[in-house]
Amino acid sequence: MKIGDTFLGALPGETRHLWVVITTPNDQNEVVIVNLTSRPCDETCRIQAGEHPFVKKPTVVRYQDARLCSISLLEIACKKNLFLAHQPVSEDLLRRIQEGALKSEFTPGKVVREVRRVIPDQG
Repeated sequence: MKIGDTFLGALPGETRHLWVVITTPNDQNEVVIVNLTSRPCDETCRIQAGEHPFVKKPTVVRYQDARLCSISLLEIACKKNLFLAHQPVSEDLLRRIQEGALKSEFTPGKVVREVRRVIPDQG
């Protein structure tokens, strides 16, 4: 898994959402992942249908669910088909998602720190 990669996965008890890797690995080999949803929530980063092949209707990034995740766990989940790899996001969309993580009041502090590590000029 690398920055910009996406996969379909679900939080316990939820339907599958598209998750996006928005940072490079840190010293603990963890990356930040965020999920997209069409449910009403944080409107910081809106994504229109067609901006990614999975997005068929207006969608937002759900920053309150953003988290650090071990690359090895992500790779294991993909190998076991718990997560299904999807097409990477464009550089433009990746940058918008990262910038939104820094702007959203819902982004956890540890996620903000990791995104600033990757795009410090935004901090």
